[in-house]
Formats: sequence, C-alpha cells, structure tokens
Amino acid sequence: MKPETRRFERQLIIKRNRLEKLAGKVCYKALKSQIPDQIRSLDSIELQIEFISQDPIEKFFRWIYGESGKQFGRMYYDFLKPKVKAVTADDFLDNEWLAEMERYALQEAGSRIVEINATTKKLFRDATSKAVFEANRQGLGVEKTKKLILEALNDAITPARARAIAQTELITASNRASFAGAESTGLKFRKYWSTSGLPNIRPTHIQAEADAPDGIPMDGTFSNGLKFPGDPAGEAAEVVNCRCTALYEPI
Repeated sequence: MKPETRRFERQLIIKRNRLEKLAGKVCYKALKSQIPDQIRSLDSIELQIEFISQDPIEKFFRWIYGESGKQFGRMYYDFLKPKVKAVTADDFLDNEWLAEMERYALQEAGSRIVEINATTKKLFRDATSKAVFEANRQGLGVEKTKKLILEALNDAITPARARAIAQTELITASNRASFAGAESTGLKFRKYWSTSGLPNIRPTHIQAEADAPDGIPMDGTFSNGLKFPGDPAGEAAEVVNCRCTALYEPI
C-alpha cells in the first residue's frame, strides 16, 4: 500500500473518531425516544411495550449514513481528485449515491434496525418485570410502583449500549461511504483491509489484512467473508465493535 494512502487513512480515522462521539449521543437520544408517551402513562404496560417505535432508530440510521456519505465520501473524492477530470466537486455532492447511502442504511443495514428494536423490547420487558416484582415485594402503592417502573425502563437504555451501536454503524457507514466516494470517480480500484492496531483485533480481521497485501478487486470478498469492515451481510461476531478500515487505490 502506498505511503500516501496510509497518511489518508490517519486523517480518515481522526474524522471518524470525532463523528463517533457525536453519534453515540445521537444514538442514546434515539434509544431513549423509543419509550413512547403511552408507556409513560403506564396503562396496560405489557401490551404497550409491543408498540415501542423503531422510528427513532430509523432516523438515527438515516442520519449516520447521511453524515458518513457527505464526510467520508467527500474525503475520498478529494483524495482522488487529482486523478479525476470528468467529475466536479459540486457534481459529486449532488450525485445520486448520497440517496444510495440512505437506501443502503434502511435495506442492507436495515436488519440491524430490527435487531436493535427487538433488543430494546426485551430490555423493557425484563426491566418492567423486575420493577413490578420489587414493587409487590415491598408492598408499594400505585404511584411509587409507576415511578419504579419508569426508572427501570430508563435504566434499561445505557450510554454504553448506544456507543456500541454507534461505533458499529459508523464503521459500516464510513466504509460504505468511502466505497461510494471512490466508485463515483469512475476509476478502477483495488481495495485493502486495514486493521486498527488496537488491542483485541479479531484473528479473522488480521488474516484478512495479511491475505491481501496487494489488495483485491472492488467486487471481491476478503478471507473473512466480508466485502469491507462492518459489512452488514456479515455475522455479528465479525462486525460488532470492529475498528478496521477499508482503503482503496486506483489501478
């Protein structure tokens, strides 16, 4: 891999780390927003849990993929711009691939929206059952029971969970945006898997990097079965909390 590509990777990771902090806060707010007003009223609480909305999570996905499309796709375009003559920066920003990022978020990565929603419902059910059990054990009245249940529901959503979701989706979104940014130039590329150098890197990710020192074709699959780090088609064990980066060099 060329030294200039490595320098670009460092810039990309700095920008990604900055966005990750904001993404964690946005995701936390979205998770909290899944508690609808009907649940706050605590009427037929068990039935209302089934109506927890996934709309806030969908909005989060639209936001993080949109931001990644603009920021990381544009970074790749600017990195490759000296090699591109037919496309202008304004054309790039207005191209349909930004809409493609949103489609990708809700379709290819959309299964994770369903998983997040299902996990939220389970957390709420478990928290509510424990709160009701404790209220009955203590012989609490209605108002104190309501307060205990609401505290349990709010405690079920943690900043740590939001950060984990944000980190996983940002890796997927940034790598997909980088792919789109490179692809929009019309040039031909080889892609590389680059590990983060942080502790606890998955052996399969180390192997994916080692197996393709000269890169692979854009439509190829790495030795771990993924097309790029965070590939939503991959198993959770290969994707969750990944910090790797996809890099591209023109042929």
